[in-house]
Amino acid sequence: MHLTRLSALAALMMISGLASAEVRIEGPVEFGVFEGPKAELQSGERVLRRSNEQIQATTVVPAKLGTKFGLRYQLLGKVAEDTPLTLLYFTPGIRTADGQRHDKFEVTQKLVPGAPQDVMAYEFTESHEVVPGEWRFMVFQGDRLLTQKSFYRALNRYSHGVVGLRRFDIAFSSYAKSRRRRYLSRATRCRWMQRF
Repeated sequence: MHLTRLSALAALMMISGLASAEVRIEGPVEFGVFEGPKAELQSGERVLRRSNEQIQATTVVPAKLGTKFGLRYQLLGKVAEDTPLTLLYFTPGIRTADGQRHDKFEVTQKLVPGAPQDVMAYEFTESHEVVPGEWRFMVFQGDRLLTQKSFYRALNRYSHGVVGLRRFDIAFSSYAKSRRRRYLSRATRCRWMQRF
């Protein structure tokens, strides 16, 4: 009798474990800037894009309207009625036209078992969205973190990664030479960095 109860309990636990299967990421997570049409957009304009665009692997995002960046990944174990995904977009602080500051956007996405890949992306469509700083993307299912990635919007309109830092280094070193000082105070360096 005790053996029958134990085997029935084990079978019940196995069935409940299968019913609450959790999704997992299969393979590498692609990240970076989606290579889309090279159109010059005005604030509020959008361009229709394909779902299978190539991704340029980078964590530095150019400051240009129409730039789309984010993650593309493949999930295994998706069940339509399972716990949906929660996509968290942490921004460097977007101020909308009405003056409100947004540090986080949260999107709930249902699981689609037939979809070969899932995407978490953001596209600059308004000029107030193109702010410098860190953008952090996090994908959760319930309270389980599936993946995360940080992106950095370049500090000035000229920079594409290292180019902006080179401009700063050249200007700063010429300033230091003109003052015949090798080392300058941190406050002076911060003032110079704000110019670029």
